[in-house]
Amino acid sequence: MKFSNDNKLLALGQSARAVAKLAVDSGWQVVTIDVFADVDTQDLAVEAYRVRSLAVEDLRPALDEVMRRHAPTHCVYASGFEANVDALHDLSKRLIILGNSPDCLASVCDRDRFFRALADLSIPFPETGFVAPEPGLWLCKSLHSAGGMAVGWQMPLQAAASDSLYWQRYQNGVVYSAAFIAHNQGVDVMGFNRQWSVAVGDRPFVFAGAMSNVTLPPDLAHRVEGWLAALARHFGLRGLGSLDFIVDGDVCHVLELNARFSASSALYGCDVFGAHVAACVGDYAGCKVDDFPRASRVLFADGDWVIPRDLPWPDWAVDRPQPGSLIGKGLPLCSIMAAGFCEADVSERLEHAEHFIRQLFQ
Repeated sequence: MKFSNDNKLLALGQSARAVAKLAVDSGWQVVTIDVFADVDTQDLAVEAYRVRSLAVEDLRPALDEVMRRHAPTHCVYASGFEANVDALHDLSKRLIILGNSPDCLASVCDRDRFFRALADLSIPFPETGFVAPEPGLWLCKSLHSAGGMAVGWQMPLQAAASDSLYWQRYQNGVVYSAAFIAHNQGVDVMGFNRQWSVAVGDRPFVFAGAMSNVTLPPDLAHRVEGWLAALARHFGLRGLGSLDFIVDGDVCHVLELNARFSASSALYGCDVFGAHVAACVGDYAGCKVDDFPRASRVLFADGDWVIPRDLPWPDWAVDRPQPGSLIGKGLPLCSIMAAGFCEADVSERLEHAEHFIRQLFQ
C-alpha cells in the first residue's frame, strides 16, 4: 500500500510531543490531541488540541473538530490508550491507524491473556496473581496503566481480588527495554535501553527516562530477541514498540510489552518514523538507526512551581509546560535530552542538564 504524506497526520496520546517531533522531521504536517498541549507540541503541530483525558467522552469532541478543520486520513497513537481501548475502536472507524489495531492492543493489555502467552511460549516472568497473596515483597499494579504511575507495594488492607489490580512478586535487578519494529517479515530490534524509575509520593517505580544503545551480553540479547520474535508472531504486532525486562545476574524476566509507539523510539533517530509507517502498510525495507547512546530523563517538580512567562528554556528541554502553569509537587516538569559517545558521557550531560533546570526554579 502506497500513500502520500501530503495529508495531515493526527498524533495522539497522553503526550503527543514525541510522535509529533518524529513525524514532522519525516515531512508530515501533524495535528495533535493530548492531555498537555505543551509549548513545544504546539510549536510542532499545525494545531494542538488539549483534552481532559483519552476517554471516549473527552476525546470525541476534539476528534470531531480535528476532522472538520483538518480532515486527516491517518493517525499514530502513543501511551494512554491502555485504559481506553474503546476510544481507540472509536478512532479506528474514522481514521486509518498506523500502528497495532485496537484488538491487538486489547489482547496485549489483557494481563491474564498476556501472562498466559508468556507461559505458553516458555518466556520467564515474575510470579503473578490476580488475587491478593499472603504478605511479602509483592507489587500491586493496575491492569490499565503505563509508566509505573499505578504501581505500589502490596498493602495489608487491599482487596483480596479486584477487577482493576494484579499482584507481582518483586524482583531485584536492572530494568531494560528492547526497542523494536514489527513488520510482516518478523521483528527488528533497534537497540536496548536502560530504564530509570524514581519514587514519587507513594509510587515507588515511576518511569523517569531511558538511555538507548546500551550493551547487553550477547547471549542475553539473543534470548530477548527470540522472546520478542515469538511475542510478535503470537499477537500479530506491527510497527514500533518496546519490551520491558529486568535482569539480575543470569536471571531475566519479562515485565511488559508496549504494543504502541514508545517515547524511547525517538532515541534512535528521525528515520524510525518512516520505518514505522512502512511496517504498518506492508512496505518495510529496514530501518537506519542512530548507533550512539542518547537519553531522555523526566524531571519531577520537588515543590509547587509556577512556570514563568520568560523562562529561558534550553533546546534540550522538551515537554515544556505552558507559561503560568502550576506544576504541583511530584508532577512531571519537563524532560531533558542528551547524547554522547558513551553511556558515562551521556549520564554526565544529563546531570548537568538537570542541575541547570532546577537552578531556574530556585
